[in-house]
Amino acid sequence: MGVIKLTAGSPKPPVTPGKVQLFGSEYNPYCQRIRMILIARDVPHDVYSASSWDKPAWWDSVQPDHKEPALCTDDGRTLTKGDVFKFLQEKYPGQGSDPALRDSNFELLKKFELVMENFFTALQNKDHKPSEKGREFFQAFDEELQKRGTTFLGGETPGTVDYMIWPWFERFRVPAMLHGIDRPPPSDRTPPKNMLAWREAMEKTKPVMETRHSLEEHVEVCKRWMQK
Repeated sequence: MGVIKLTAGSPKPPVTPGKVQLFGSEYNPYCQRIRMILIARDVPHDVYSASSWDKPAWWDSVQPDHKEPALCTDDGRTLTKGDVFKFLQEKYPGQGSDPALRDSNFELLKKFELVMENFFTALQNKDHKPSEKGREFFQAFDEELQKRGTTFLGGETPGTVDYMIWPWFERFRVPAMLHGIDRPPPSDRTPPKNMLAWREAMEKTKPVMETRHSLEEHVEVCKRWMQK
């Protein structure tokens, strides 16, 4: 499903019965991970994208938090953050996850929060040095894949936890390219074999192929964003 791009003056789209609407920039990693879940679970949906510098006047009433996207249901509710995942899990649960792995998934995502923080700091500060705790995620990630003995954290097909992590892997080279620094991203310096296999397999999945953008596109969007 494609992205419907909106600009200043675009009318607010009407609710379509049987479909959800996702509002957020297609270049936003938080928006991408929800799009990937919608695609993976075959949820009927439309995606509306607008940039912070060229958006309709009504946009902020739907997506007041410019970082987190908004999901509008066909019964008129507007959901953000954790409520989006709760709604999707209740109405479109997808493949079941092993209850025994939920705690380890949660712990891995907690470690990944430091990687996300390092990424956004590096975008704005070319001299930023990633913390050791952030680097620990990559080793923990590889060890978890090794322990599970599967291609993805979700098993032989990606699960929600894989989609939660992927958007930043797609963007890890962006800070260095943005600042003209010739150094590999943290995920490439000593790529553990399981994590490398995971990344190569993720690149071939339908949700990634339908939502990804080139590094050059990400860099250009980041330049515009930093100028605002």
